[in-house]
Amino acid sequence: RSTLFPYTTLFRSYDTTDPVLEYYSLNLTAETLTLSFDETVNTSSLKMQFITLHSEPIDAIGALQAVTFTGDDAVTADGPVIVIDIMRYDLDRIKARPSLARNSGNTFLSMMSSAISDQDENRVSVISTSLAQQVSDFTDDSIAPELTSFDLNMNTSVLTLSFSETVNGSSMDITQLTLQAYASRTTSSDEHSLSIDSVMTNTYEFSHVISVAISKPDLDEIKRLNNLAIINTQTFVSITAGFIDDMNIVTPNAVVPVASGSAQQV
Repeated sequence: RSTLFPYTTLFRSYDTTDPVLEYYSLNLTAETLTLSFDETVNTSSLKMQFITLHSEPIDAIGALQAVTFTGDDAVTADGPVIVIDIMRYDLDRIKARPSLARNSGNTFLSMMSSAISDQDENRVSVISTSLAQQVSDFTDDSIAPELTSFDLNMNTSVLTLSFSETVNGSSMDITQLTLQAYASRTTSSDEHSLSIDSVMTNTYEFSHVISVAISKPDLDEIKRLNNLAIINTQTFVSITAGFIDDMNIVTPNAVVPVASGSAQQV
């Protein structure tokens, strides 16, 4: 006598619906892009190069400013809402465009289907460049830029200044920068404030690196001072808050001062 054992075959019903971006937020202070979908998405499938920010909802020739992302520094776990840390390179490119992402009125996003998928590999619904989606929540940059480093080449007469974020070169007041022989100011014979004859030489005025061509009168004065800029340990710089601003057009953030009493070494 044989015994028959009943069995049940389980079938998984796969999701065939493409995920949809419902809304998104851009926070230039936190340096994050938050995407909110109508279902859980797989963050390992994220490809930032298929996401673009636009200054207008319609791709108008000659009027549009846009930046396509190149990657991300980090992204949160799978879920319907993901938070992306924007790469420094992409942040610089966004901030260097004065008509892009300055407020909610000039922040729009397009997305190709390859940008991200759900858990069943359904690609995200396309948001075309001809009908880009406006940001739902926008936070402007409220962080003051900082001078991170500088180089001085006495052979080429070039001073190169690097900042923590993109700065507005047109706001620079070179007279607010002083070269010092020591970290703490001693006497005027050991320092020199540059004159308006020393000018920025950048091809683009919006960058996190600013190059300054030191004028001949300034260079002659630096060389006249026996203790100044002869070796690395006698080359320091101090700046006031009036030296340069960031790219926040509505409320510019002035650079963090480097006090003459604790100047920064080359």
